[in-house]
Amino acid sequence: MDFNQIIDRTGTQCCKWDAQECYQNGGVIPMWVADMDLPAPDEVVEALKKRAEHPIYGYPHDDGSFAKILQQWILKRHGWLVDTSHIISSPSVLTSMAIFIHAVSEPGDEIIIMSPVYYPFTDYIVNNDRRVRRCSLICEDGKYQIDYEELEKSAARKRVKALLLCNPHNPVGKVYTRSELEKVAEICIRNEIFVFADEIHSDLIMPGYHHTPFANLSPEVEQITVTGYSMAKTFNLAGLQTSAVVVSNDKLRDKLLGFRRAWGLFNVNNFALVAFETAFQYGENYVDELTAYLAKNRDFVVSFLKEKLPMLKCSELQGTYLMWIDCSGLTMTDEELAVFFKEKAGLALDEGVLFGPGGEQHMRMNIGCPRSRLEEAMKRLETAVKRSERNDG
Repeated sequence: MDFNQIIDRTGTQCCKWDAQECYQNGGVIPMWVADMDLPAPDEVVEALKKRAEHPIYGYPHDDGSFAKILQQWILKRHGWLVDTSHIISSPSVLTSMAIFIHAVSEPGDEIIIMSPVYYPFTDYIVNNDRRVRRCSLICEDGKYQIDYEELEKSAARKRVKALLLCNPHNPVGKVYTRSELEKVAEICIRNEIFVFADEIHSDLIMPGYHHTPFANLSPEVEQITVTGYSMAKTFNLAGLQTSAVVVSNDKLRDKLLGFRRAWGLFNVNNFALVAFETAFQYGENYVDELTAYLAKNRDFVVSFLKEKLPMLKCSELQGTYLMWIDCSGLTMTDEELAVFFKEKAGLALDEGVLFGPGGEQHMRMNIGCPRSRLEEAMKRLETAVKRSERNDG
């Protein structure tokens, strides 16, 4: 794949580039939403073209290949043999998360999240009349760890029913080790807490790290876990709105299927079905090339900041393509940081405060883009910081 090519996305009804005029005219480079500016696999593009050539787009029929292909992918890439009857299709991982929340809790119950974390986690808990129970991650020297003592206290609360686990973690980029996950599992099992494992970034792991599916820790853990998978991040196909969840617990799976029927979530989109099956069947080389490219992008940013902007620090990016930048060295308020990056540096990043407690003084940057664009972004940031320092002086 030629990931260095610049592809003009403006005018494609693309949220990332078309949401604001300043993104389209070059004044601001959008590096916010987790949507890469890198092409999808050639095999997927060709399969979609072939399907589009047929002039009738009727109701799709899944002949079972959807689950079978995903089963083989998970087994080969992550060593977990999933029963195909345990796989349920869904428009998105977040849709499945909402169904999960309804299936395992009642209004007023509490759901644990580990802050700072992907902000829809909070939204989906609150918007479904549940309460957020935060168990903030501990950060020491840019490295994040789970606060097991706080997790123990939270899990013991009477109305806590579930944990939303993000692994790899968005936004801090951490890939949990097996031993870390085993500690979480032990606490959840002992307190009869269900876990939604959002593993949407699990195929984008940096060299030297390894993803462990939470549900694959043991048969007992598998029974309390719902695992979300998607082609959205792995193959940059977010706009096709199709994902899957693995639910091994029969009673819980029946509940999820019941909510899916009640909410009218039936067929997978024609084109999404083609893309999903093609990507997971033929996309292994693509993922290997993509991960290697993203690792080099990460290394470039780390080296650039260390040499040119040492007051900015990045947590160690172990998985995902989202870099978590500690901007406290700029001595700005969170409001000032947001203005500085967009209006002074010409970069649209996600503000750290969106991700909850622990996100203060941080910005999240999407490095899933051609190297030349990343280089331009870093030069803009360097210029803006130096100009600010001169003005302060």
